[in-house]
Amino acid sequence: MAPCFSFWLHPSQLEFDQLVAGGVFNLTHLMLTLVLGLLGVMMYRLLVNLERHKRQRYFQGIAIFLVILEIIRMLWNVVAADGWYAKDVWPLYTCGIFVIIFPFYAFNTPIQKWTEGFIALGAMLAGIVFLIYPSTGLAIFPLWHLNTIISSIMHLMMAVIGALFFFDSQKQLKPFDFYSAMVIVFLFAFISFIYNLMDPATNFFFIKAPFAETPLQWIFDWLGQPGYGITILGLHVVEGAVMYALHQRFIFKEKTTLAASLL
Repeated sequence: MAPCFSFWLHPSQLEFDQLVAGGVFNLTHLMLTLVLGLLGVMMYRLLVNLERHKRQRYFQGIAIFLVILEIIRMLWNVVAADGWYAKDVWPLYTCGIFVIIFPFYAFNTPIQKWTEGFIALGAMLAGIVFLIYPSTGLAIFPLWHLNTIISSIMHLMMAVIGALFFFDSQKQLKPFDFYSAMVIVFLFAFISFIYNLMDPATNFFFIKAPFAETPLQWIFDWLGQPGYGITILGLHVVEGAVMYALHQRFIFKEKTTLAASLL
């Protein structure tokens, strides 16, 4: 019963300290990364070869699946915890933001165009960074744990879907896509900032303090606040601008260029 019990155990419970985290940059992390990487490549190849309308149906299924996973994660943080921990419940982090906005694209809503930039410019890199350093997964939880599995799936889907958008050589990203992506970033950063002020126990968007044992800690130690918070927002802007420039320079191919290459 111990493995089954540990699968649901919440960090707020005293028994959680007895669990052995999967760890990072070890064999467990390497094997999980290889498995997720292989699954990601297979999913990318499957989706990229589909016609757009068929791919959209897959996107709808994925969006529903991710929302269900997020609801399970939120409920687990309520039911399994020994109290109310808002910082663990509300999805005001990058992966949670993706889960919130992706259905608006998948189901062709009126604000679909406002979501494309965030997905194309931010999702892939955020997903890959988590696979390299699973700060909310193996760094804290065992491999066989609900949170590890949900976090891994969510970030894998972020990486795959983000890659589909970013590497789409037939669709040119416009300045609007960059600006709309920044609107989403700053909107959720503002919501997180306000919530963090109202509840000192929260650190949404990691805007108040860095996640422990990450390179962001160096920035926090050097600049403190508000320098750290401003830098976090600045890094999002720089990352979006660099991804936008890379897509414009190396990914997008104008129809005239494509036609010429066929002659």
